[in-house]
Amino acid sequence: FLEAVAWLHDVLEDTEATEADLKAAGIPDHVVMGVKALTKEDWMTREWYFRGLDGAPELVRIVKVCDRIANLTEGRSTLGASWWKKYTHETTHFIVPLTDDMGEPWKSWLINKLAEATA
Repeated sequence: FLEAVAWLHDVLEDTEATEADLKAAGIPDHVVMGVKALTKEDWMTREWYFRGLDGAPELVRIVKVCDRIANLTEGRSTLGASWWKKYTHETTHFIVPLTDDMGEPWKSWLINKLAEATA
């Protein structure tokens, strides 16, 4: 589940693919639900989207935090100061809290990786 959702997490947001397309391709329903939970719809504000992740299953939140770590790591040197400021603000206010009720070792590992990515 974790790897499948991680690989597919941006498909609904960044392509023309639909949930029906994923199901028709043989993607299991529980994976499609995880991908859907990580999809920011056009009508959603960023805050609305992040707040909606608070109640998502732990594995979905793990994928989101890992995605943020990757974005911070890759974008730091290429996307500019205003992007960095926005992303670090969002990370502090919306992403770190996604780990609050996670079990170990995930919580400690993710918090350490977020700290490294924003240092």
